Amino acid sequence: MDNKLIKNFLQDIKNVFTMVRLKEYLKLPVYAYVICFVIGFIIPVFSGMLYPGADKVEVPPEIAGYSTDIGWSEIITNNITVLFTLFITGIVLYIGPLFGIGFNGLVHGLLLGVFVQDSGITGLVKYLLLMVPHGIIEVPALLFSAGAGIILSRTLLSFIMFKSFNASKLYEAFLLMFIGFWLFLIASVIETQITFRIMDMFIPPVGG
Repeated sequence: MDNKLIKNFLQDIKNVFTMVRLKEYLKLPVYAYVICFVIGFIIPVFSGMLYPGADKVEVPPEIAGYSTDIGWSEIITNNITVLFTLFITGIVLYIGPLFGIGFNGLVHGLLLGVFVQDSGITGLVKYLLLMVPHGIIEVPALLFSAGAGIILSRTLLSFIMFKSFNASKLYEAFLLMFIGFWLFLIASVIETQITFRIMDMFIPPVGG
């Protein structure tokens, strides 16, 4: 491949990481993720506060024990599916990618709330062990994927309303997906090589 093409491609990727571009691409996905994360966290925690006599929400055994039987190929396949889903659903004009990233935020927040309600500080520690090692890479990957879907939505909306098609914007969406793919790849390696081992050390396996 032409070295000039590679150099230009790397420069295009670098341009994506400017603050102006990141704000344009990721503002809506970040809002959707954070709002839904908070809602997810509040549901089990506040239900426990409002109804202290009620039974605590139990963490499902497959989550509490965190089975490490899932292979790397299954994780990366799932991640790539999420990547393309968050992008392709941009055809429904913002609803698809924002719903997708919001759903992930809701699940992550709900999981935190359930762990905290179930066992307090111990649950918080378990959650951090479960999520942080790969989550610090995986969440940005989700945001970049949703950002690509937002670009697709804007491109289609511009075409529908003004009959204007901006191919350069779709190229930027491709760059976001490219970055998201490698972030997902790194996250899946961390999850199988680090997170799973941490879980085996501190959290009993399912059925153990």
